[in-house]
Amino acid sequence: MSTNNSNATSVFMDHVKQVLTTLPPVTKFALFFPTFMYILDAFTSVFSYLYLESDKVLYYFQIQRIFLYPIASKSLLEMIIITFWLLPEIYKAEKRMGTLRLIWTLASLLTIIPGIIYCIAIYLLSVYSPDFGFGIAKYVGMTGWVVGLVIINYLKQEGEPDRMIAGSIRIPNKVWPVIVLVFFVFLAPGASFILNLSAALLGFVYIDEKFSKYFTLSEETVNKLEEKDWLKWLTKSSNFVSIDSSGIYLPINNPPSDNHHTITPNNNAGSFPGTGVRLGS
Repeated sequence: MSTNNSNATSVFMDHVKQVLTTLPPVTKFALFFPTFMYILDAFTSVFSYLYLESDKVLYYFQIQRIFLYPIASKSLLEMIIITFWLLPEIYKAEKRMGTLRLIWTLASLLTIIPGIIYCIAIYLLSVYSPDFGFGIAKYVGMTGWVVGLVIINYLKQEGEPDRMIAGSIRIPNKVWPVIVLVFFVFLAPGASFILNLSAALLGFVYIDEKFSKYFTLSEETVNKLEEKDWLKWLTKSSNFVSIDSSGIYLPINNPPSDNHHTITPNNNAGSFPGTGVRLGS
């Protein structure tokens, strides 16, 4: 019995190592950096300088809060739950967009702009409804990233496979963003209605070709950035996704190609490593 348990543990750890070695840079950042910051905060209280607080931004010009609030967390449980939701979506987005374009999208469209909207909205609410205590509201975390990326991933891309809950409940791919939006905007404890709703609306802006060109980097711009010497530390890192190799997506229910090669789960660029293959599709 002990030998079997040891073998199972060894196989599991080998699988975990294999998954971790295939993760692209931004996905690794989303997995490890919030944990690092949570441990650092236990010794330095650094999160007190990262909370997105309207009065600190507008009156004390602590602009860093608009940029850095996603890497802070209110609790260990909240951080784990958000990471669980975020990892598959950020991996999928990085494979499709490329690493640099995803960084730009997360920083501008899903962090800075929602942060500015949040600060202005909280300020106006505190002015016109001072009795409700809006002026002391503060926010942290990556839930805005989850909401925005789910909308981008599931509404922009065609051929996205349906979600399966508990292996038996099929959720149509167009309905999943609505479920995520309702959960994080209305039901998740401690989530900001204003910020997450802003991220959702900006996700819709991203998938609208008429407006997305004003908020996203062009392929030509990304190609130029990838050639910059000051970005070599990132562009030469393992599993970096170049704009030229992004956009590949192979749904798990695709039939084999004409050359009759079988597509294995590890070759599925659109699925998060380690996810199973749905049988009977």
